[in-house]
Amino acid sequence: MYTKEQLEAESKTLMRCPFCSGKAEFVTNKSEQIILQHRPELGVICPTRYEAYCDTFDMGRSFWNIGVLRA
Repeated sequence: MYTKEQLEAESKTLMRCPFCSGKAEFVTNKSEQIILQHRPELGVICPTRYEAYCDTFDMGRSFWNIGVLRA
């Protein structure tokens, strides 16, 4: 349902983590659900480990970008 290019393009709209400068990204599971996930950069101890199911890309962007601004 979602192409790799579409997921990559939507992932570029996500802000970097304010703690480790790591990236968040959109991925899908076998059921084609959108998942927003953040894994810290290798070797960095980051307090933010995040994974959330999203109904839309806008919802995921809102979860991550607004949360990052509040940190």
